[in-house]
Amino acid sequence: MRRGTASVDVDGRMVDVATTERCKIMLERADAIAAMEARKSDAARDLGTLENELRAAIEEAERMESKGIE
Repeated sequence: MRRGTASVDVDGRMVDVATTERCKIMLERADAIAAMEARKSDAARDLGTLENELRAAIEEAERMESKGIE
């Protein structure tokens, strides 16, 4: 918004300063939520990989134990 203007016309509707500020806050929150969801997705994917590696290590240790190798 231009300085000194209380509202502007957007697609035929008047939008005031308070509305634009609320919209900015909502968009910032939406971006933060999207970033957090991406981090959660990455963490879940990494856990799956870690779980597979741990299972493989346990299986290998059990095979070695059954052969009498420590």
